Amino acid sequence: METVNGIFILVCMLTLSGSMISGFFLVSQTLIYDLTSANFTARLNKFVMLSLIIPYFLPWSIWDQSAKFLLEYDLIVFLEKGTLKNAVYALREAVHFADVVQILWLCGMVIYLIFHAAVYAAFLRRVRENSHEIPKGAWRTEFDALCREKKLQTGKIRLLSTTEATKICTVGVARHAVLVPEYLLERLDAHEINIVLRHELTHIEKHDVAAKVAALVLCGIFWFNPLAHMTKKTLFGWLELRCDETVLEAADVSSRRAYSNTLLKMMKEQQGQKKRKGQTAAACFSREQNADFVKKRFEGVFQNKCGTAKLAKTIILTGAVCMIAYANSFAKGLDHATFFVFSNHLCLSEKEESYIEKCSENDNGFEYIPVDRATLLEGMIPKISGAAECSIVYPDGTRENFSGQAADVPPHEHIFQNANLKCHLKSNDGSCKLLTYAARVCESCGKMLTSSDWMQRNITYECNHE
Repeated sequence: METVNGIFILVCMLTLSGSMISGFFLVSQTLIYDLTSANFTARLNKFVMLSLIIPYFLPWSIWDQSAKFLLEYDLIVFLEKGTLKNAVYALREAVHFADVVQILWLCGMVIYLIFHAAVYAAFLRRVRENSHEIPKGAWRTEFDALCREKKLQTGKIRLLSTTEATKICTVGVARHAVLVPEYLLERLDAHEINIVLRHELTHIEKHDVAAKVAALVLCGIFWFNPLAHMTKKTLFGWLELRCDETVLEAADVSSRRAYSNTLLKMMKEQQGQKKRKGQTAAACFSREQNADFVKKRFEGVFQNKCGTAKLAKTIILTGAVCMIAYANSFAKGLDHATFFVFSNHLCLSEKEESYIEKCSENDNGFEYIPVDRATLLEGMIPKISGAAECSIVYPDGTRENFSGQAADVPPHEHIFQNANLKCHLKSNDGSCKLLTYAARVCESCGKMLTSSDWMQRNITYECNHE
């Protein structure tokens, strides 16, 4: 479960950064499209989807070694009896919160992916059983001519007539098939057939089916994040607008009018057709959308945005890079907080306020012990029973009291330094035991990481307890 826990924590941090980026894009996507083009907006949408899965903050975490220390050390949490923090962590341990949450995430991801894979596989099976090749006629003539024009390998693309599709669509990632519903075979003229097939072959050229499948897989990983699903939905729409834009790049007014008439005709033909599951990952000439998107699509047909100014794109890309940098910096600043919430390797230690008075004037054992990999032993830190007094000892011999992790501070870059955590334990017989842990302490905020076991054992001596 350690590997799963590490992956889940990474997913949580990606959710923090990716959600900020996705939210910003969803709010500004219409403005971006108005200033640029559907092609640019679709590419930016893909980039936003990738921000949900690519940990841009990871090189930063590797550079400042925080990733290494968070994985190799255990975060220590000091608890005080009778406090809300104590009750929360007690409940957390009782219900095994970290394990339960990551199991729920894992089960949700598996169910989501299996469901969509099963539905899509069932759709493809029905297509294979209820489809046949279109060997001749207007559809085959236009299809072969367009494949030659676009220099596509016809051996990897099939033109099928089927009763299992309600709209013309393209399926397949490695080997593609253009599906033509049987009810449409005799309802379109040669020019309309050319338009819809050109649109579908453009989807193949742009690898839109693969993009849709990848978006579905990504949403499976982040099934709990509504922003991921909203970004996926907008991506599907921008892919259609981009395809329209590419097909009409050099078209005149009459060609654009014919394209819009064909699009309207296809929407009318599809009305009343029984909806079939499994076409989510298919690239379609016309798909079910709300009225605003349909209006935007018809407006886009009569606009030529292929030559939009580079200045707007440069400004938007600069803003996107800045937004990604800020979002990843924010997620990086919350790495410790994320581990405190979701890690299943926290070291919980009870601390009693009654034992804060001077315990001993004997500093035996409070010297600094060098920290290196050889000092980090396997195993969990033992539960500290009785009263304890903890101190931090730095390499120069400086010593300061440690009463628990520092309070939350604004996100910043952690700068760690080696130190020792000394736990001074009172025994019933009046003696004391000193346990020394390898530790790393942030110079600016005091966040501490500790090793899993103590470096020195059985340092016991008499104290004058009052």
